[in-house]
Amino acid sequence: MDEARAKLGKAKETSDTQDFYIFSDNESAQVFYGPAKTVTAVTVTYTGKLDAAPTAKAVFGEDAEIKPDGGIFKMARYPKYGFWISYNKTVGDDALIIIAMQKI
Repeated sequence: MDEARAKLGKAKETSDTQDFYIFSDNESAQVFYGPAKTVTAVTVTYTGKLDAAPTAKAVFGEDAEIKPDGGIFKMARYPKYGFWISYNKTVGDDALIIIAMQKI
């Protein structure tokens, strides 16, 4: 918890279980902590203009299938390393990308 907070800076909201960060009008993050005060999950949300958001290829090293509506959802588990990661892109007027990573 202390190391994550030192690296990410001052959070908009903090608690013993999660911190909420706003980096810009288009990027925010939540960091979740377990009982041992270690990071258990991180979500990063991109809204509005999405050109600054990572692509699924940048996250996974390969392209993800694009749904007929233009959205994307891909999840990969890495049990050897003890986590999973997901990439979710919605489309429309309030399009957003959420990248989540959680300890298994």
